Amino acid sequence: MKKAICLLAAILVFSGCSLGDVKEKGASCPPKDAAHDASLGIIGGVECSETDCVVNDVDYTENIQFGYCPVEFSQCGYDSAKDVYYCAKIACEEDEHIYDDDCERDTLRHCGSHENDCKQLSGWKSGKCTDKQCVAEECVDGYEVFKGKCKAKSTDCDDGEHYYSEGSKCEKNSLENCGSHGNNCAELSGWKDGDCSSGGVCLAIDCDSGYELKSGKCVALTTCPEGQHLFDGTCEEDSLQHCGNHETDCTKVTGWGDGSCTNKKCSATACADEYVLNGDKCEARTNCPEGQHLYLGTCESDSIQNCGGHDKDCTSIAGWGGGDCVAGNCSATACLDGYELNGDKCEALTNCPEAQHIYNGKCVDDSVEQCGSDVNNCVKLSGWKSGQCVNQTCVADACVSGYCLNNGQCADGTANSNACGISGGACQKCTGNDVCKSGICSPVNDTVSCTKNQHVYNNICEDDSLYNCGTHGRECKIANAAPTGQDCVNGQCIVNTCIANYHVYKAENRCEPDDTDNCGSHGNKCSGIANANGYVCESKTCKPKACLGDNHVYQTICEPNSLENCGSHGNPCNRTKVSNSSDVTCTNTKGVCKATKCYEGYKVSEGICSSICPSKAQYYCSPGACCARPNCAGSCIMAE
Repeated sequence: MKKAICLLAAILVFSGCSLGDVKEKGASCPPKDAAHDASLGIIGGVECSETDCVVNDVDYTENIQFGYCPVEFSQCGYDSAKDVYYCAKIACEEDEHIYDDDCERDTLRHCGSHENDCKQLSGWKSGKCTDKQCVAEECVDGYEVFKGKCKAKSTDCDDGEHYYSEGSKCEKNSLENCGSHGNNCAELSGWKDGDCSSGGVCLAIDCDSGYELKSGKCVALTTCPEGQHLFDGTCEEDSLQHCGNHETDCTKVTGWGDGSCTNKKCSATACADEYVLNGDKCEARTNCPEGQHLYLGTCESDSIQNCGGHDKDCTSIAGWGGGDCVAGNCSATACLDGYELNGDKCEALTNCPEAQHIYNGKCVDDSVEQCGSDVNNCVKLSGWKSGQCVNQTCVADACVSGYCLNNGQCADGTANSNACGISGGACQKCTGNDVCKSGICSPVNDTVSCTKNQHVYNNICEDDSLYNCGTHGRECKIANAAPTGQDCVNGQCIVNTCIANYHVYKAENRCEPDDTDNCGSHGNKCSGIANANGYVCESKTCKPKACLGDNHVYQTICEPNSLENCGSHGNPCNRTKVSNSSDVTCTNTKGVCKATKCYEGYKVSEGICSSICPSKAQYYCSPGACCARPNCAGSCIMAE
């Protein structure tokens, strides 16, 4: 069956296809009650170009009229898949409609067209399809039948009522259902008593505590009279314990001694020990007169043990041999062995006079056992028999059998043509074509063949050494190796020991610096020390840099502060540490020894025992009197 799409009216107006030439017409297309825009027209079954309108090779140019099919096309169909109307020659029964080039019977699901489903109409409950129209006979709750359709029931109600949609009825206004179903006035915030107006509005006449009545509504309190503040919905009087709000307690403000709550703010007039008054606030004491330092909020005199700070003990400075505390700084005048005075500081020795070297922090004389360093022992050198330490270098004057003396060194003269000899005396250099064989210069054979740890040089066999390792002139100079910490093995320079603060990393044949990731050996990372706060690597050993909590550093551990070890190992906390104390304790993370009780006539003040007597009557006389002179002589007053 031939179909043609509905085109815009403007397309119909072109040469040879005018709208006014047709006298006969068929079905309207699209139907007048179709949902398409009224501006759409139809050329039923016709293919139109810009010059003519033709179908099946028949010219219908003069049979076209806007909105209608040619007379021989009796039906207007609709293709839902392509969303187009078309003219058709199909003739359907009165209770049928065209669907997909065929006739489909009118039903409630397809009434007048395939898409018109009566059961999907709003409010529909039951009815029938009549003359291609859905005609309702019964509607669901909330709807009523009106001219064959279901329309929503009216929601207009009388005064004092509201519409309850779920019940499909008008309901009287009440406290429980005021203005709408379920709007309970008694559940409103702050509601205590009231009524529901005829207009459906909750009108309060009394409110709960914490609320105030405003225009029939209960509004939460936001302000209070002067001298009061809001707490738990009521106004509470300002006081030292509740100043400006319930939570602010002036007596718990840091440093508070005494004062008042003024204009909702804590205003101090006196401060606790360790604090000073600044305006109406207590601030921690931050400075002291010259020659004193701050300790526990009071000013303490500088001393050797407490120089510029309570924990700054000059005698604990490395190398300290004597001195004084000057302007809060330790000023050394003498140093311990192994240290030297630089200005007023003691610094570890780094240099020694000629013919001496540093050993255990001291300058000691060079010797053949310790030549230039404690690890350079001339006696242990290969072939050494006797000699001296000269300019920190072992210089032999005689060698054992099997070696010969070569420029102050004992050389293996068995097969060394440059130093040949095994008598222990001076070496001989073979000349001409001679080579050293068993310590004797002898004529060379045609082929030179050297033993292990030798190499060919000038057609002779030369021993491998630190200066000629694997080949003549190749000197072993591995960075940071100890003076005697290298060997030549199989023609390769090998490091065995390193200088201080370095260790041998065999995998790479080098000296690696000690640090917290490689302490004493490669990959030995410092970790796992309980309560450690950082690490240091000293003498190839991991040690805590500092300690967390109530602990202090002791060797390789963090040791808890205690009466036996207060602040440091071996530093006891006892009554002799705090004058006039009868009982003490080691407190806080700094490990400070403080008094908890004092002898009669003294009181605990910031961890120390202070006299209860003023300076003008400084002698305590039991029970409770302070006198101007000893033995209760002179004028006396009662102690504080």
